[in-house]
Amino acid sequence: GSIVRKCILRVEFSPIVEINCVPDTTMSRLAALGCILYELVSIGERLSLHSISKEAFSLNAIQLNNDGNSDDGSELIEQRSKKSTPRPVDDRYSHLTMKLASIGIPHRLIDMVENLLNCSQGEFSGDYAYKSLDEVMVDLELMLNDPSRFLNSTSISDNLDLAISDELYGREKEIRKLRDVCERCLEGKSCGALILGEGGVGKSTLAMCTKLFTHDANGYFVSGKFDRNSTRPFMAIGDVFNSICDSFASDIQSPEQERTMAEALSRSLGNDACLLLDIVSNLSKLLPLHASCESSSVDAASRTRYLLLTLLDTLSKFSKPIIIFLDDLHWIDPASLSFCNALLQHTKNNKNLCFVFCSRYIEEKTADNINVNDWLQSLSESTLETIHLTNLNPEEVNRLVSGSLRTSPRLTRSLSTVLHSKSLGNPFFLRQTMEVLCKEGYFHFSLIERKWKWDLDEILDLRLDDNVVALLTRQMSKLPEDLLIGLKAASCIGNFIPYSIVGILSKHLGLDLDAIFRSLVQRSYLT
Repeated sequence: GSIVRKCILRVEFSPIVEINCVPDTTMSRLAALGCILYELVSIGERLSLHSISKEAFSLNAIQLNNDGNSDDGSELIEQRSKKSTPRPVDDRYSHLTMKLASIGIPHRLIDMVENLLNCSQGEFSGDYAYKSLDEVMVDLELMLNDPSRFLNSTSISDNLDLAISDELYGREKEIRKLRDVCERCLEGKSCGALILGEGGVGKSTLAMCTKLFTHDANGYFVSGKFDRNSTRPFMAIGDVFNSICDSFASDIQSPEQERTMAEALSRSLGNDACLLLDIVSNLSKLLPLHASCESSSVDAASRTRYLLLTLLDTLSKFSKPIIIFLDDLHWIDPASLSFCNALLQHTKNNKNLCFVFCSRYIEEKTADNINVNDWLQSLSESTLETIHLTNLNPEEVNRLVSGSLRTSPRLTRSLSTVLHSKSLGNPFFLRQTMEVLCKEGYFHFSLIERKWKWDLDEILDLRLDDNVVALLTRQMSKLPEDLLIGLKAASCIGNFIPYSIVGILSKHLGLDLDAIFRSLVQRSYLT
């Protein structure tokens, strides 16, 4: 880290380098910079450019700030005639790199010096050679800010399996807005956020950022997910309330605190508290309840809605903020929709509650979703602040590809251009595409160079499906038979799979479904 900082300072505050006998070009300036950095990292050993260039020149009057034009890789597809595999440099610098390696300089920094020195060959420089000073600065900043990916040498075993980055690239603006919404919720100025976007753009991943915000506020984060195949109303709502009750029960520190909370719940819910047991079984952890009680003549759905609102209102008064995340709102059932609408109105000024909803865009109106559409359109910004997520642009795709391959963005830009055109920038489809390419051998890890490599022409010619479902179907067809049976079983059960059902099905099918489901989770088919 200290060496990288010195390199950055040297580049930023040493604008003048002189060169004789050679035209003042971007490549000659970069080669001169390579000599400077070599001298810096080798602890004072001077390097003469006469020894590395076909034309004899020395340092005299080159202004490094003048970067020239940088290649952004946008003309990749039109330039099919060029070699897609980068041309390696020759071994003219091997004695220099060996010296740097012998004193413990990281390999990535050695590569940088070598690629800069290679710029002395001008138009004959290899494809790894730098094209501008901006590219050098980007690489140095990455080495400084993310050394585990872009500076440190990692063990070979860690690199043989491609780890697709799960970092949120290109969502900095949305993350800031979501944090601002949460802060306004705690000030009583907002109820929460509604995150909208197409499938696979990362709505749920963005919403999960609120879990970190909750930790910062020393509060509770709970979540539920609506399921298209669910036949039980309030199932996702029940998951949320069970998590809230469980969190409160875990935080009780003394019998006195337990008694205080039970008395508050008893006063607010009255004798009808036991009516919630079917939906919120964990309520019994906070309040002793009988297994059965008589329901009043009031409409059951209305009564349940009132009791749930009262329960949440009572619990939220115990100081800690609660962030409630409800996913896949487009699959919400009518009873839960009516409750969510009442929930937002009832808790509008509650400073301890914040709601985050995620939903796909619903374009086609059917009997199942027309009420959801109408409700979403009726929400004003004063109730829920809307965050729209779209696909990633080419630069954001390149950041994801670069981070996953642990390779400089300047070297992955051409690959990223192709992957963006094939995935349309959809984050889920992009990650799935990269996983398929790795499994089918289009990405391979070079044990000699200790870096990921690829054949761009082969990837460019490869026909990839234009939708996520088709790609996943092709992947699934290659799974072992027992995993396919596990997927079919999971699809019949729904979003949540109770452990008791796993045991029953295992006996019926003669398979260890627990082990099968764990394997499917590792392969990202289940969560």
